Amino acid sequence: ILKIIALPHGIKEKDVDIVIKTKFNKDYKFINLKNTQILCELTHKINFTLNKINHFQLNKIKFFPATYISRKIVYQKLAKGNCYRPNDLSEFNSSLLKNLAHVVNNLSPRNKSQIKISSYLNDNKFKKKDDDLNFKIIDIFILMLKKYRSKSITLSLTHGDFKFEHLFLLKDKLEYVIDWETVGIKSIFFDVMNFFIPWFTKRSYNYFQIKEYILKFIDDYVPNLQNEIKNKYNIYFSIYALERYK
Repeated sequence: ILKIIALPHGIKEKDVDIVIKTKFNKDYKFINLKNTQILCELTHKINFTLNKINHFQLNKIKFFPATYISRKIVYQKLAKGNCYRPNDLSEFNSSLLKNLAHVVNNLSPRNKSQIKISSYLNDNKFKKKDDDLNFKIIDIFILMLKKYRSKSITLSLTHGDFKFEHLFLLKDKLEYVIDWETVGIKSIFFDVMNFFIPWFTKRSYNYFQIKEYILKFIDDYVPNLQNEIKNKYNIYFSIYALERYK
Protein backbone atom coordinates (compact mmCIF):
# COMPACT_ATOMS: atom_id res chain seq x y z
CA ILE A 1 0.00 0.00 0.00
CA LEU A 2 1.56 3.27 -1.10
CA LYS A 3 1.28 6.24 1.23
CA ILE A 4 2.47 9.81 0.89
CA ILE A 5 4.34 11.00 3.98
CA ALA A 6 5.11 14.66 4.50
CA LEU A 7 8.63 14.96 5.86
CA PRO A 8 9.06 17.36 8.80
CA HIS A 9 10.77 20.62 7.95
CA GLY A 10 14.50 20.03 8.36
CA ILE A 11 14.55 16.42 7.18
CA LYS A 12 15.51 15.96 3.53
CA GLU A 13 14.34 13.06 1.40
CA LYS A 14 17.92 12.11 0.49
CA ASP A 15 18.66 11.55 4.22
CA VAL A 16 15.82 9.04 4.69
CA ASP A 17 16.28 5.34 3.93
CA ILE A 18 13.56 3.85 6.13
CA VAL A 19 10.36 5.29 7.60
CA ILE A 20 8.84 3.75 10.72
CA LYS A 21 5.39 4.47 12.14
CA THR A 22 5.74 3.92 15.89
CA LYS A 23 3.36 1.54 17.62
CA PHE A 24 2.35 3.61 20.64
CA ASN A 25 2.68 7.27 19.66
CA LYS A 26 1.60 6.69 16.04
CA ASP A 27 4.24 9.17 14.89
CA TYR A 28 7.05 8.72 12.37
CA LYS A 29 10.74 8.08 12.83
CA PHE A 30 13.18 8.29 9.96
CA ILE A 31 16.35 6.21 9.63
CA ASN A 32 19.50 7.40 7.90
CA LEU A 33 21.63 4.30 7.33
CA LYS A 34 24.71 6.15 6.10
CA ASN A 35 25.01 8.15 9.32
CA THR A 36 23.46 5.33 11.44
CA GLN A 37 20.95 7.77 12.92
CA ILE A 38 17.28 7.87 13.85
CA LEU A 39 15.62 11.24 13.15
CA CYS A 40 12.28 12.50 14.39
CA GLU A 41 10.38 15.73 14.84
CA LEU A 42 10.57 17.38 18.26
CA THR A 43 7.26 17.00 20.13
CA HIS A 44 6.11 17.85 23.64
CA LYS A 45 6.46 14.22 24.74
CA ILE A 46 9.94 13.84 23.22
CA ASN A 47 10.96 17.16 24.75
CA PHE A 48 9.99 15.79 28.19
CA THR A 49 12.35 12.85 27.63
CA LEU A 50 15.10 15.18 26.38
CA ASN A 51 14.80 17.22 29.57
CA LYS A 52 15.40 14.05 31.57
CA ILE A 53 18.39 13.20 29.36
CA ASN A 54 19.90 16.58 30.18
CA HIS A 55 18.95 16.45 33.86
CA PHE A 56 20.59 13.06 34.42
CA GLN A 57 23.46 13.81 31.99
CA LEU A 58 22.79 10.60 30.08
CA ASN A 59 24.93 11.68 27.11
CA LYS A 60 27.96 11.13 29.34
CA ILE A 61 27.12 7.41 29.62
CA LYS A 62 28.93 5.42 26.93
CA PHE A 63 26.09 2.96 26.32
CA PHE A 64 23.50 5.75 25.95
CA PRO A 65 22.90 6.43 22.23
CA ALA A 66 24.23 9.94 21.56
CA THR A 67 21.28 12.33 21.17
CA TYR A 68 21.05 15.97 20.13
CA ILE A 69 18.59 18.52 18.67
CA SER A 70 19.04 20.74 15.63
CA ARG A 71 16.27 22.96 14.26
CA LYS A 72 13.49 21.02 16.01
CA ILE A 73 14.77 17.69 14.68
CA VAL A 74 16.01 15.09 17.17
CA TYR A 75 19.00 12.99 16.09
CA GLN A 76 19.90 9.79 17.89
CA LYS A 77 22.59 7.20 17.15
CA LEU A 78 21.27 3.96 15.66
CA ALA A 79 22.48 0.68 17.16
CA LYS A 80 24.43 -1.56 14.79
CA GLY A 81 24.21 -4.59 17.07
CA ASN A 82 21.31 -6.81 18.07
CA CYS A 83 19.21 -7.49 21.13
CA TYR A 84 19.26 -11.08 22.35
CA ARG A 85 16.53 -12.85 24.30
CA PRO A 86 17.46 -16.30 25.69
CA ASN A 87 14.89 -19.05 25.26
CA ASP A 88 15.96 -20.94 28.37
CA LEU A 89 18.25 -20.60 31.35
CA SER A 90 21.15 -22.41 29.70
CA GLU A 91 21.48 -19.50 27.24
CA PHE A 92 22.31 -17.02 30.02
CA ASN A 93 26.02 -17.02 29.19
CA SER A 94 28.70 -15.12 31.11
CA SER A 95 29.13 -12.58 28.30
CA LEU A 96 25.46 -11.56 28.51
CA LEU A 97 25.55 -11.35 32.30
CA LYS A 98 28.76 -9.29 32.29
CA ASN A 99 27.15 -6.78 29.91
CA LEU A 100 24.07 -6.61 32.11
CA ALA A 101 26.28 -6.09 35.17
CA HIS A 102 28.14 -3.29 33.38
CA VAL A 103 24.87 -1.36 33.01
CA VAL A 104 23.90 -1.91 36.65
CA ASN A 105 27.38 -1.01 37.94
CA ASN A 106 27.33 2.18 35.87
CA LEU A 107 23.86 3.42 36.87
CA SER A 108 23.64 2.34 40.53
CA PRO A 109 26.22 4.85 41.89
CA ARG A 110 24.49 7.77 40.13
CA ASN A 111 22.08 9.97 42.13
CA LYS A 112 22.44 7.56 45.03
CA SER A 113 20.59 8.27 48.27
CA GLN A 114 18.90 6.53 51.16
CA ILE A 115 15.35 6.84 52.39
CA LYS A 116 13.45 5.28 55.27
CA ILE A 117 10.63 2.99 54.25
CA SER A 118 8.19 5.08 56.28
CA SER A 119 9.17 8.15 54.23
CA TYR A 120 9.02 6.18 50.98
CA LEU A 121 5.45 5.08 51.71
CA ASN A 122 4.45 8.64 52.66
CA ASP A 123 5.97 10.01 49.44
CA ASN A 124 4.31 7.41 47.20
CA LYS A 125 0.57 7.34 47.64
CA PHE A 126 -1.37 4.65 45.76
CA LYS A 127 -4.91 5.70 45.03
CA LYS A 128 -7.56 3.02 44.80
CA LYS A 129 -8.76 2.48 41.24
CA ASP A 130 -11.38 0.27 39.65
CA ASP A 131 -8.90 -2.60 39.53
CA ASP A 132 -9.76 -4.17 42.90
CA LEU A 133 -7.57 -7.26 42.50
CA ASN A 134 -4.38 -5.31 41.81
CA PHE A 135 -5.16 -2.90 44.61
CA LYS A 136 -5.51 -5.79 47.08
CA ILE A 137 -2.13 -7.15 45.97
CA ILE A 138 -0.52 -3.71 46.32
CA ASP A 139 -2.13 -3.32 49.75
CA ILE A 140 -0.47 -6.57 50.87
CA PHE A 141 2.96 -5.24 49.85
CA ILE A 142 2.32 -1.95 51.66
CA LEU A 143 1.25 -3.75 54.85
CA MET A 144 4.37 -5.90 54.69
CA LEU A 145 6.62 -2.86 54.24
CA LYS A 146 5.01 -1.12 57.20
CA LYS A 147 6.57 -3.81 59.40
CA TYR A 148 9.97 -2.48 58.30
CA ARG A 149 9.10 1.23 58.38
CA SER A 150 12.24 2.05 60.41
CA LYS A 151 14.60 0.39 57.91
CA SER A 152 16.15 2.23 54.98
CA ILE A 153 16.43 1.42 51.28
CA THR A 154 18.81 2.83 48.68
CA LEU A 155 17.62 4.77 45.65
CA SER A 156 19.63 5.44 42.50
CA LEU A 157 19.35 6.30 38.84
CA THR A 158 17.58 3.54 36.90
CA HIS A 159 16.77 2.94 33.24
CA GLY A 160 13.20 2.18 34.29
CA ASP A 161 12.36 -0.31 31.52
CA PHE A 162 15.48 -2.45 31.40
CA LYS A 163 14.91 -5.72 29.51
CA PHE A 164 16.44 -7.89 26.79
CA GLU A 165 14.79 -5.92 23.98
CA HIS A 166 16.57 -2.74 25.08
CA LEU A 167 20.05 -4.22 25.54
CA PHE A 168 22.00 -4.11 22.27
CA LEU A 169 25.19 -6.13 21.84
CA LEU A 170 27.80 -5.87 19.09
CA LYS A 171 30.15 -8.87 18.85
CA ASP A 172 29.10 -9.92 22.37
CA LYS A 173 30.03 -6.52 23.80
CA LEU A 174 27.61 -3.91 25.11
CA GLU A 175 26.90 -1.28 22.47
CA TYR A 176 23.78 0.61 23.56
CA VAL A 177 20.85 0.48 25.93
CA ILE A 178 17.86 2.07 24.19
CA ASP A 179 14.42 3.49 25.11
CA TRP A 180 15.13 5.70 28.13
CA GLU A 181 11.68 7.31 28.35
CA THR A 182 11.13 5.99 31.91
CA VAL A 183 14.59 6.86 33.25
CA GLY A 184 14.48 8.17 36.81
CA ILE A 185 15.19 7.59 40.48
CA LYS A 186 13.91 4.27 41.80
CA SER A 187 15.11 1.60 44.21
CA ILE A 188 18.68 0.55 43.42
CA PHE A 189 17.62 -3.01 42.45
CA PHE A 190 14.69 -2.01 40.23
CA ASP A 191 16.57 -2.56 36.95
CA VAL A 192 17.98 -5.94 38.07
CA MET A 193 14.56 -7.20 39.13
CA ASN A 194 12.83 -5.74 36.09
CA PHE A 195 15.32 -7.50 33.83
CA PHE A 196 14.98 -10.96 35.37
CA ILE A 197 11.59 -11.29 37.08
CA PRO A 198 9.27 -10.97 34.03
CA TRP A 199 11.44 -13.41 32.02
CA PHE A 200 11.41 -15.99 34.82
CA THR A 201 7.74 -15.66 35.71
CA LYS A 202 6.68 -16.17 32.10
CA ARG A 203 8.52 -19.49 32.26
CA SER A 204 6.80 -20.53 35.51
CA TYR A 205 9.73 -20.12 37.91
CA ASN A 206 8.51 -19.49 41.42
CA TYR A 207 9.40 -16.69 43.82
CA PHE A 208 12.14 -18.60 45.62
CA GLN A 209 13.84 -19.80 42.42
CA ILE A 210 13.92 -16.24 41.08
CA LYS A 211 15.23 -14.93 44.40
CA GLU A 212 18.02 -17.51 44.39
CA TYR A 213 19.04 -16.61 40.83
CA ILE A 214 19.05 -12.85 41.41
CA LEU A 215 21.07 -13.15 44.62
CA LYS A 216 23.60 -15.37 42.86
CA PHE A 217 23.83 -12.89 39.97
CA ILE A 218 24.56 -10.11 42.45
CA ASP A 219 27.18 -12.22 44.24
CA ASP A 220 28.92 -13.19 40.99
CA TYR A 221 28.62 -10.05 38.87
CA VAL A 222 27.79 -7.01 41.04
CA PRO A 223 29.38 -7.88 44.41
CA ASN A 224 29.60 -4.20 45.33
CA LEU A 225 25.82 -4.34 45.89
CA GLN A 226 25.86 -7.40 48.17
CA ASN A 227 25.63 -5.36 51.37
CA GLU A 228 22.73 -3.35 49.94
CA ILE A 229 20.52 -6.39 49.52
CA LYS A 230 21.75 -8.52 52.44
CA ASN A 231 18.68 -9.58 54.46
CA LYS A 232 16.59 -7.10 52.45
CA TYR A 233 15.61 -9.02 49.31
CA ASN A 234 11.96 -9.34 50.33
CA ILE A 235 11.83 -5.62 51.09
CA TYR A 236 13.30 -4.68 47.72
CA PHE A 237 10.97 -7.10 45.96
CA SER A 238 7.97 -5.40 47.59
CA ILE A 239 9.33 -1.97 46.63
CA TYR A 240 9.83 -3.23 43.06
CA ALA A 241 6.20 -4.41 42.93
CA LEU A 242 4.99 -0.96 44.02
CA GLU A 243 7.26 0.79 41.53
CA ARG A 244 6.05 -1.43 38.70
CA TYR A 245 2.45 -0.77 39.61
CA LYS A 246 3.05 2.98 39.81
